[in-house]
Amino acid sequence: MKNNIKIIIMDFGGTFFTDGTGIAIKEVANKLGLPEKKIELILRDKGEGALYRLGKIDAKTFWEKAKKRIGINSRQAKEIELIWHSSYKPNKGMPALVKKLKKKYKIVVVSGNAPERIKYLKKKYSLNKLFDDYFFSFEYGVTKPSPKLFEIALNKLRVKPEECLMIDNSRKTINKAKKLGCKMILFKNAAQTSKDLIRLEIL
Repeated sequence: MKNNIKIIIMDFGGTFFTDGTGIAIKEVANKLGLPEKKIELILRDKGEGALYRLGKIDAKTFWEKAKKRIGINSRQAKEIELIWHSSYKPNKGMPALVKKLKKKYKIVVVSGNAPERIKYLKKKYSLNKLFDDYFFSFEYGVTKPSPKLFEIALNKLRVKPEECLMIDNSRKTINKAKKLGCKMILFKNAAQTSKDLIRLEIL
């Protein structure tokens, strides 16, 4: 199998990082005594959460709307934000795998995300040492699984889809990448991803 891969595109939440939002929903509900469904209303990609990730509203507006929507005060909002951000932790084996891949390929992030969380994660985990470039939903006003964010990344990186490998934990997103012509790996864990990379003669 001929390997013509130049760039590896990686997702953040649920792939390089844990599903921090899912973890945060449970922790916030338990800590503040609020129903999980209420927390999910603001932290998942619905309503104000979607607008926040798309860069349509800023953090202040998002949290003001969140306070009114689920009936929390400013202190609780700050607490939820910290729990939300800190619930994203690198999945076991992923930093080491990225470092290994970085020796041969450009490693790029394409992610639906919020600016304040990215700022927090970049600082805490020195992400700029691991990744070469980033394409976030809040920068371009589009998010996954829409193929538009991938198309923007491919155009700006000046690579063909067949020169890219996509690693993501969402089957829907993977299918979109496949239609564009990218190679893809459905992420489950670092060990499985390493096996798939060896099978594709990339690692």
